[in-house]
Amino acid sequence: MEQDLDRLADVEGRLAGRPRVDEDRHDPEREPDVADDPAALALAKERIQETPKNDTTVRIGAALSLGASNDDSAADPLCNALSDSNEVVRQAAAVALKRLLDVTMPYHVYR
Repeated sequence: MEQDLDRLADVEGRLAGRPRVDEDRHDPEREPDVADDPAALALAKERIQETPKNDTTVRIGAALSLGASNDDSAADPLCNALSDSNEVVRQAAAVALKRLLDVTMPYHVYR
């Protein structure tokens, strides 16, 4: 779980524009950039689902990738992930939803 929290903090930092702590670390399981790639978006939507094939790290990465996608269709899988059995996945989904809403919702909706 500590490793999952470290990964979540690392991804949150990158989303906020902070550099990674360990730039030399290469993660082959890292989610693809989904912002402009429909295939990567579909893959992230598949990977966020809680199945035996998708471990915790994969689901966390998928949640945060969906949050960075700026795509309204990412909201449903992220909402579903709020009931994931893993607390860190639920936290990642919440962070991703907040980021997605900040980008896709106009200011007047919050007022």
